[in-house]
Amino acid sequence: MNILFLNTYCGYFGGVEQNIASAAEGLRSLGHHCTLVYTQETETRLDHYKSLFDQTLCAPTDDELTSTLEELTEKGSWDALYVHKLKSVAPLEPIKGTIRMVRMIHDHDECCPRHHKYFVCPNRICNYAVGLKCWADLAFIERDRQAKLGVRFNNLFQHKKELVRNRELFDAYLVGSLFMHDELLINGFDSDQVQCLAPCVKHPDRKPTPVPDTHEILYVGQLIKGKGVDLLLQALTYVTEPFHLTIAGSGNAEGALKALTQDLDLEAQVDFSGWIAPEELDRLYDQCRILAVPSRWAEPFGMIGLEAMQRARPVVGFDVGGIPDWLETGVTGYAVPEADVQQFADALNRLLYDHKTAQQFGAQGRKKLEAEFSFETYLEQLSTVLKAPQEQGTSNPWKK
Repeated sequence: MNILFLNTYCGYFGGVEQNIASAAEGLRSLGHHCTLVYTQETETRLDHYKSLFDQTLCAPTDDELTSTLEELTEKGSWDALYVHKLKSVAPLEPIKGTIRMVRMIHDHDECCPRHHKYFVCPNRICNYAVGLKCWADLAFIERDRQAKLGVRFNNLFQHKKELVRNRELFDAYLVGSLFMHDELLINGFDSDQVQCLAPCVKHPDRKPTPVPDTHEILYVGQLIKGKGVDLLLQALTYVTEPFHLTIAGSGNAEGALKALTQDLDLEAQVDFSGWIAPEELDRLYDQCRILAVPSRWAEPFGMIGLEAMQRARPVVGFDVGGIPDWLETGVTGYAVPEADVQQFADALNRLLYDHKTAQQFGAQGRKKLEAEFSFETYLEQLSTVLKAPQEQGTSNPWKK
């Protein structure tokens, strides 16, 4: 197949760009041809990123993007346009019907004006469609640190218009979890066009080390409100077993989290290590007994879970978003009710006390990864969705 990838960024930036890189590299290894069209470049390993594609093309404005796509579809023999993150899909409207278009919905941007899918007050997950609830939660006001008053107006009417465009423009939609699948259906997407496909990446062929008999808890991720590190710190005040927490990551909430650590008298038991290079991160995983995933927002999937399972480490996390798709209570760890810090602490206590169970959960997580989240299966399913329906041998290839 000849596949056109479309994304805002070219270069490593976040989980979206890593997923695109892995998919392109994997598809090319199977003999497919991949071209990336993008609007911006990042500074992180740009040359390496471009080398993963047969060709890369920059179209920085909407008009240039439209003309680039029109020229490509007129002159080339393309099998599919695979769309990822894009501020607006309006530039794609002129080529509708000329090429098969598949959209990967990576997060809540299309279905949530605030992007994080939880209410401001209280900080709980929103399970409603775009509509009156957004107005009631004041979603028409958005934080903007560059603005004079620190906020700006968020046009909900424009957001709804973009949602409708997304709903009507594509032939198929991919999402990472059942939560995301249901989110699209609530917002009017056709269930026959939406398919769950966990955003797997190729894991290094590395044998996991045994779960150590330590009391080390590890958190890996951004230090922002949605990741819920404050909830993890609050939960630690209820932990009765000896413990030590390493927080690996950085973000705009780092100062507030360090202050909270002081307020809760946890300074002796919590270390902030900042951003960690991948090779150093392996060492932290090897040393930890538990990975904590205290997310406040509805994780669209939660790739961190697959990282823990690849390293055979049990996980304690909140039962939100896509986390229950891979975190199975009593099998690979514990998924506890949303924002319940007492139950989070109870789960940590059980694994800190019972080393044998921690080892068992870790081993079962590794087996689950190999059985349900293999990169080879991911590439096979992705290839099927990107093919035209007549090539798939079925008139309804996207049914959940």
